[in-house]
Amino acid sequence: MFGKKTTSNTNAGAPTRPAVTPRRGNDTTVTILTTGCNFVGKLYCQGSTRIAGEIDGEVISEGLLVVEQTALIKGDITADEVVVHGRVEGSIKSKGRVSLAPNCLIDGDVYSKSLVMAEGAALNGAVHMNNSEGTTQELAADKTLERKVKLSVPVKKPGSIPPPVAKPA
Repeated sequence: MFGKKTTSNTNAGAPTRPAVTPRRGNDTTVTILTTGCNFVGKLYCQGSTRIAGEIDGEVISEGLLVVEQTALIKGDITADEVVVHGRVEGSIKSKGRVSLAPNCLIDGDVYSKSLVMAEGAALNGAVHMNNSEGTTQELAADKTLERKVKLSVPVKKPGSIPPPVAKPA
């Protein structure tokens, strides 16, 4: 009460963190379209993007694009890297890797340097792989593709009888 004043600092000894200021084109920028949101048109994003709603149109992302399990995209996707848990009705073009999670559904072609496909993922379309020289190498949606990416689910050609399920090597 009387005498020397003391100040109480509840954060004494705690390290201070600098404020994070997202910069344009930086991965600290996050765009989110949540479940229940619908978007019609061309969606352009920079940084990481997570989509859980519905999009009717093209999606262009400069960075990582994550298509959540509840998402439906009716249009083409162009991104640096793509992870799909939901449904895409259109082509996917990636500068890097495309990852298809279990139970996702892709009705369209995939253009990528790298494709990771989990057991249970469905891909109805062709896969176009870029090699180190920058040329495109097409892999037909048949047993050759099943051997290349070690699929455990059949890849269907439009109007054909699906091949038998490939067993893991």
